[in-house]
Amino acid sequence: MKQTAVVILLLAGLMLGCSKPQEQQPQKQIHPDVEVLENMRQHGSDMSRPHPIDYYLYFPVEEQARAAASSLQGVGYDILRVEVGAGADGKWLVLAQKTLVPSAEDVIASTDQMEALAARHGGEFDGWEAPILR
Repeated sequence: MKQTAVVILLLAGLMLGCSKPQEQQPQKQIHPDVEVLENMRQHGSDMSRPHPIDYYLYFPVEEQARAAASSLQGVGYDILRVEVGAGADGKWLVLAQKTLVPSAEDVIASTDQMEALAARHGGEFDGWEAPILR
């Protein structure tokens, strides 16, 4: 009987929140672009210097790729290549570049811009890369 009373008291305590486990704080999500910038910084890149940043976009057909490249040129990007990508899927690569001081704000804004532009032209944005500059 004593055991039953103890179990009931424990259950009552749990229901009232007396033994409530500590709530965990949600982990702050870090934007993937910020992670890349931090990785560059950790590898010795001088983040106060302008870096050439390469952007990779893929499109199903050449016309879409060329239209996207034209749009990118219109907003200040250099177009390095428009060609069939190296993968076996036959998608067209647009390799664009812009030189800028890689701040989180600017890189996130350019990623957003690339994603929107790729979607508008029926393609996809596959990311960016930049060299380590000391």
